[in-house]
Amino acid sequence: MHVSGKILLGLAIVLALVDTYLATILMGHQRHWQEQIEGKREQVFGVDGVSGLKAEVAESRERVIGLQNEVNRIKNTWGDTYLTSGQPAGAASGGYQVNVGQAQGIAPPPPDGPPVHVYPFTLNADGSSVYLGDFTLVDVQRDASSLQMTRPPLDGEETTWAAGNVRLRENVPPAWRQQMTKIYEQRTKADQRLDSQQHLARNYELQMEKAQEALDQRLAELNGDPDPPEGASQDVIDGLVLTIRQEETLRDAQNEELNRLRHEFARKLVQLNELLAENKAMVQTLPGYEESLEKPPERTRESVATSGGE
Repeated sequence: MHVSGKILLGLAIVLALVDTYLATILMGHQRHWQEQIEGKREQVFGVDGVSGLKAEVAESRERVIGLQNEVNRIKNTWGDTYLTSGQPAGAASGGYQVNVGQAQGIAPPPPDGPPVHVYPFTLNADGSSVYLGDFTLVDVQRDASSLQMTRPPLDGEETTWAAGNVRLRENVPPAWRQQMTKIYEQRTKADQRLDSQQHLARNYELQMEKAQEALDQRLAELNGDPDPPEGASQDVIDGLVLTIRQEETLRDAQNEELNRLRHEFARKLVQLNELLAENKAMVQTLPGYEESLEKPPERTRESVATSGGE
């Protein structure tokens, strides 16, 4: 072998030994510092603390995965969401305008296909939202879309639709839609019952007015008419109450007069009987009274003629 080759071989062997020595020293230092780190960690957290921290990390990782799955499920249930602004279409048409369209990813409804439903929610300043209802896409432009409510709006419902920020959803869970449909049916029935009760109340009011008119007429008949019609009798002017009182006063006066006449008649009758008794006593004292009782009375010519005529 050439001398230079032998020299190079020796140098390679020396360098390999040096490298091995340095690697051994480096691994020793690394092991030392790793043991130092583990020791410090055990000093800070303890052996149970490190195990608990690992368990918390694993639990947090599982929780994050569960929340991500929940977010994906909600997205699949509620569909895509568009944050925009909107305002009522006006003219009590049941329409609503939103400032989002094809440029934001909303596809126009197919001409001959089924209607595309969307569900707008107006956003309040406090973070709450108000569900407007079930709408269909009518016209989709580049940056605007026209919506039409799928049912006739309730009385005064469109006045609650405010212009402002809107969250437009492509889907709402069926259970929520069924609940809103049930609420709408209950509201419709309640409005019908309210209309019926109001109609009944109006009928009662008309009956009360007629009853009041009849009562006023009866009171006028009883108490008198302050504004009587032309040619009305005094009874109508005075009223039945005053007329009856006047008639009762007249009756009482006539009864008093009748009682006075009865008493006077009785007194006169007593006087007449007394006078007849006196006359009879005086007749009995006349001469020939006894004889006249024994003889039949003579029939005069007038009495005979009267008997013959009978």
